[in-house]
Amino acid sequence: MNSINNQEISEESKAGNKMVEIRTEVKLFDYKILEELAKKEKMSVGDLVRKMIYKELSFLSLTIMQQKEIFNYWNSKDIIKHKDFARCRRHISSALKTYSVEEIKESIDNFAVVLKDERSYWNYKWDLVSFLLRGIDRFLTCNKPLDAFAKKFDPKAKSDTTPKYKELT
Repeated sequence: MNSINNQEISEESKAGNKMVEIRTEVKLFDYKILEELAKKEKMSVGDLVRKMIYKELSFLSLTIMQQKEIFNYWNSKDIIKHKDFARCRRHISSALKTYSVEEIKESIDNFAVVLKDERSYWNYKWDLVSFLLRGIDRFLTCNKPLDAFAKKFDPKAKSDTTPKYKELT
């Protein structure tokens, strides 16, 4: 395959009439695909590339917003507060590939309830990274963490320590 080296694509930008230059090494085959896509979309190759870049940047900003939402939500639960978002970001991103934001927040809520409940035997506080690696599944509501981590009834004890979680939720 032939390739076009240092191909310059210059077009006027519709926003502000500024000149936008895109310098890249493009294989001829890839450029032909871009031309075909641009024809289907009824736009120039430059506009198509800008549109694709905008979509990618929009997706990245949405992902970062979701990551920050989870990070801030964790800190709001007063389990272990974190200051360094960058350290947790990769692990949050990985968790978002499997779970939705709502599922992760639900799991965090259940973890916080189990930690603070005296009727639960779980008392180990994970940091956010450890929780994302080890705890999301355990604390999802579908896995009934409130029952799974409840202290069992001790016949020698004077009272039943089995929790009644309906009053907690």
